[in-house]
Amino acid sequence: MKIMALLTILLICMPSESDAQEGKLLARGELYDIRVSSVLPHEKDLYNPKNLFGANPAKAWCEGNPGDGIGEWVRIDFHGPKAARDVDSIKIKIAPGYAHSEALFKNNARPSQIRLSLVNTTTNKTIGSKDVYDVTLEDKPQVQVYTIPIGQRIDSSELRIELKIGKVAKGSKYSDMCISEISVVVHEKKKKILDMNAEELQMLQAREAKEVALLKKALPSALRGDQAAIQSVLRLASGEYINGAEGGEWLNEVYLELLMKQAAIFLSLLERQEDEVRARVQEELLQPVTDVYSNKQLAGAVSRARSKGIAASTAEKLMKAYSEK
Repeated sequence: MKIMALLTILLICMPSESDAQEGKLLARGELYDIRVSSVLPHEKDLYNPKNLFGANPAKAWCEGNPGDGIGEWVRIDFHGPKAARDVDSIKIKIAPGYAHSEALFKNNARPSQIRLSLVNTTTNKTIGSKDVYDVTLEDKPQVQVYTIPIGQRIDSSELRIELKIGKVAKGSKYSDMCISEISVVVHEKKKKILDMNAEELQMLQAREAKEVALLKKALPSALRGDQAAIQSVLRLASGEYINGAEGGEWLNEVYLELLMKQAAIFLSLLERQEDEVRARVQEELLQPVTDVYSNKQLAGAVSRARSKGIAASTAEKLMKAYSEK
């Protein structure tokens, strides 16, 4: 009798198959959670929606339903304490396809058109000027940015963003539709430092300190060739601290060091970043603030990357600039 009762309790407490499946469709993050319509089954769970956070540039989320991915969706729910703020715009950043390599990108289907909607989960009202935003994506493995003007006071803890796949570019080998990254940045209305209150100034300083800590943590691994670490360092180009004089000079030296020691991986990953990051990093590389390396040495590093098949546009610009100086 006791054994039967114990078995009954265990069966009740065990997660059901539907619960397990639900867990595979959900990825929890620091600022928001991501839920997807389906996941391509794999014994090692390679195509999990957590890959959409973009921490590992070698991975992607791939849907698992029959067909080529049209109608699949991604839902992003923000969380955290309630805090209304004046929001200027919201940027949606998307890296379509399996962007790890040119072959994987072409082999798999990738979205070419998506439909975006922003909703307040408390009032169920639309955020922004439109119910739906149609976004066309370029067919290339690069982070692409779509900016939605907001111009209103919102509580980001009530923000939900839904993306639905409208059209796809078909894969040459597989029908599975993949996306390497989706990220969301909520931009508040900019204020000059002198116009900030004590709390706002404290938040700015906290963001700057976080960027410095991230750079210190990621740099040793980046210099050893770790792709995730190199990508983290690259993306600091659009950060708060780096835009200051001290931070800019520091990052300039870091980028030159990465170019010299990990040119192929560095330039390959740079090519996949959004236009703003690529432009800022190119600017830093073209205007070295240190004479630790000569132009001949820098040109040699770029040449070695090109010999490994890196045909990035940045490599061409750098090669030309270093050779002419």
